[in-house]
Amino acid sequence: MDKLNPLNYINSIHKQKYLASLWPIILILITFIINHFYRVDEVKYIALFGLLWYMFVFVIFKINKAVLPEDISGCVLSPVNGRVTKIEGNKLIITKYFWQSVDIRNATVEQNIDILFHGKQPILWEDFSSEVGKLIGFKTGKLICEILLPDEFSISVSALQKVISGHTILASKEV
Repeated sequence: MDKLNPLNYINSIHKQKYLASLWPIILILITFIINHFYRVDEVKYIALFGLLWYMFVFVIFKINKAVLPEDISGCVLSPVNGRVTKIEGNKLIITKYFWQSVDIRNATVEQNIDILFHGKQPILWEDFSSEVGKLIGFKTGKLICEILLPDEFSISVSALQKVISGHTILASKEV
């Protein structure tokens, strides 16, 4: 693994994924047993639901590889995958939906930028990292991310634009 995706963090996400996939596997096994011993053919639809549920778990626990832009000095990268839903002055709001990847990445090394998460709180291993784009946490499901920028930053994204964690430049410091 590279320095942006620490192995212990990846393993923690995979552990959560395997725990979440346990229930659909149990459902599939139960339907197999019912069909084998009682010859109830209708349980195959329940097994199909279990298979779709299992595949859904693997889709929502995906982690994107961080691909940093060329020059990131003085830039703020997107901490989550999602869509910029609102821009108000120097405040950006990004909405991550349940089907988007779970990774949360360090957006910047600037100390004066506030990044707030609304809704059910994500699991964060680090509040701040010296590595821009480093995996610092994860969150399944919907998440609202609010980024408050100081006045010396200019926003470089537009409303309703899709953003990728650790890749899309949200704002840069004016020189």
